[in-house]
Amino acid sequence: MSYTYRLFHSASAVMLVARRLEKTGMRCKVVPIPREFSSECGVCLRTITDEEYTVEAILRELKSTISKIYRRDIL
Repeated sequence: MSYTYRLFHSASAVMLVARRLEKTGMRCKVVPIPREFSSECGVCLRTITDEEYTVEAILRELKSTISKIYRRDIL
């Protein structure tokens, strides 16, 4: 399994996208930004990489700006 972490410019943007994804039945979680991705404090949105196409469509619909995207494989 693989997770995608999306970092946004604000925590409120993370929460807005998370609420929208949850309403559509997508699995997502607001989590602290892993230290390996950024030294800044804050939260990011974690999704399952297999659902990438649907997540991207919702982000385009919301006109959300992402600052960075990272992927991590989970064994």
